[in-house]
Order: sequence, then C-alpha cells, then structure tokens
Amino acid sequence: MTVSDLENSVVLKEKKLLDAINEANIADLKALAVTEHGLISDCIRKKAWILLTSADEDFVDIHPTKEWVDSRQDFNQVHIDVIRSIKRFPPSIKDLSRMQYQNEIIEIILILLEKSRKPDFLCCNGDYVVDDVFFKSGLCYYQGFHDIVLTILLVLGYERTVNLLTSLMKTHFYEFMQQTMEQTSRRQHLVPSLLEKLDPVLFSHMQKANVGVMFCLPWIITWFSHSLEEYSELLLLFDALIASHPLFIYYVTVALIVKHREALLECECEMSSLHQRLSALGCSKSTFNVNELVPVAIKFMKQHPPQSLNKRANALYSESFKPPDGAIKRKSSTKISLLATACNFISNFTTGSSNMKFLIGMCVTVFSSYLFYRFIS
Repeated sequence: MTVSDLENSVVLKEKKLLDAINEANIADLKALAVTEHGLISDCIRKKAWILLTSADEDFVDIHPTKEWVDSRQDFNQVHIDVIRSIKRFPPSIKDLSRMQYQNEIIEIILILLEKSRKPDFLCCNGDYVVDDVFFKSGLCYYQGFHDIVLTILLVLGYERTVNLLTSLMKTHFYEFMQQTMEQTSRRQHLVPSLLEKLDPVLFSHMQKANVGVMFCLPWIITWFSHSLEEYSELLLLFDALIASHPLFIYYVTVALIVKHREALLECECEMSSLHQRLSALGCSKSTFNVNELVPVAIKFMKQHPPQSLNKRANALYSESFKPPDGAIKRKSSTKISLLATACNFISNFTTGSSNMKFLIGMCVTVFSSYLFYRFIS
C-alpha cells in the first residue's frame, strides 16, 4: 500500500467513525475500534470512549478540596504510587504539567473509590454482569490502576475520565478492585487454559518450567499501560479493549505469547529464564504490535469463548497451589515433637508486661517458622 492509499483509507475510516458517533451506532463503533488504526485520533476518542461504555455525558465541576483528598483512607498509598509514575508520562509533557496531572490522578482515584461505596453503585453493565458475591463495601484501589487513569486522563481530561472510569469500574476493572486478588488470580488461569488448546507444545514447555501466570498479571490489570513503552500503541490497545468484552485482555495476552512461540520454545525450560523472556514481550513495539495482535485475539475469542475455558482454568488454578512433585518430604514424628517441645518451652517465658509478651510472642512465631522449614519441610 502506498502512502497515498494509506492516507485515503484513514480518511475513509475517520468518516465512518464520525458517522457512527453522530448516529450513536454502537455496533459500528465497536467494529471500527478493533480494526487497523483503532479510533485514529484523541478527538474521536473523546466521544467514542464515552459512547462505547455508556458513560455519563454530563460533566460537572467535581474537584474536591485538598482537605477532603488528604483525609481519604487510600490517600497515602495512591499518592506514593502516583509520585513514582514519572516514567509513565510521554516525554513531551513538561514537569509543571506532569505535577498537575499527578494531582488530578490522585483526586480522580479517590473520587472513584468514594463513588463505589454508595448504595446505588450497580455492578452490572449490558451483556456482562459481575457476580455480586464479590462486592463487599465498595471497590479497592490496586497498584497499577493509576497507570490506567493516567492513560485515559491524557486523552479525555478530568471530568470525562471520572465518568468513563465510573462505567469501566463496573465491568472491565471490577474483578481487579475487590478486597482480595483471589478472583483475579483465578481468572488469570484463562491464559494457560486457552494456550493449552491453541498450542499444547508451548503450554507444556511453560508448565514444565513452572513459570505460572504471575508474569502476565501487570499486563492484565494495567492493560499493558505499566509496561508498554510506545504511547501510540497503548492508545490503540485501549481502543480495542474499551470496545470489547471485559475478558478480551486475556485473549490479547495469549495472542502475544503465541506470536513469540518460537523464541519462547528456544528459551531454556527453566522458570527464571522463561519468566524474564515472557515479561519482556509487553514492553516495546518490536514485540507488541496492536494491529497484529487484536485480530488474532478476536479469532481466539470466537473459537474459545470464556465459558468454554472456565472449568479448565479453575482446575489449573487449584493445581497452582500444589507443590511440584517431590517438594514435600515425609514428616518425621520426632521432628514434629521437637517443634512442639521448642514452642512450648519458649511460650513458658511469655510473662511480664503486655509489650514484652507481644515481643516474645513475635519471637516465638519467627522461631517456630524457622523450625518448621528447617526440620519438617
């Protein structure tokens, strides 16, 4: 394709996108968002992302006071993470603007958490309904969410970001924002479950290396925004993910792994080496090309929808808690008796002030753990 042909195709797609936005044609908008060039420009994204998520289009001045921000229970952790996120800003953003954005990220996250604790915060949206059994007393901040907020903020601005994420928290990010990461850990096993069906050889290679699924956790919960260096690629990925099923991120992850199967199979079948090779895949455009990965991920999702993978994913999740063969040694009754005697002996000395009892109790705990691993495991 010549440069002229490329320009013409982009212009034609832009017209189709604007028509879909003006007509509020969500089906066409979704279809266009996952094809080459995504939503093309931030100008179009400002309108399209809101429409695709059924987010509130009314924008009000919701900037909280500094006193309110500082008094929030999550402020310290959010503040620490956001201040450390300097390298995630595009180089074109100056220091003064960066500081302003960082303050806005903190405010936005705290506003969103507060909104999630209100009784009318519904945890369902369209064709994807979240199991309310996981909903306790509002949603929780997790490390990496600030990277997502930054990416969206740079495109939409303050008010639209709050509205968009209010919608996405009910679907795409809901499982990540629970009191614990148990559901996310379970869901991550969709990755090896799908990989086993698509590429049994690569699946076996990764299983033998005992590489697990932790390597892809940052990709999934941050939509690659914490690792991907190419900002333009990140925006294309966000176009596709916002327009797709909330579990589509897992299929993109598998598409990335399968794309680099040869390099992974050539890697030594050893956990640290393979983990390092896998982790590097989500960093640069040389390994991560959205225009190549998204069509493959769409094909994978049509072939193997999430419901067809859940049973095997749950089994793999359960297996992940079992130690490798030979890791558990037979426990000697003599060693167990030794441990019990030692703990009882130390406990006899836990007298005196409550602070002293606490300190000695901590010593007992540490020493007991040492004895367990030294003599029993």
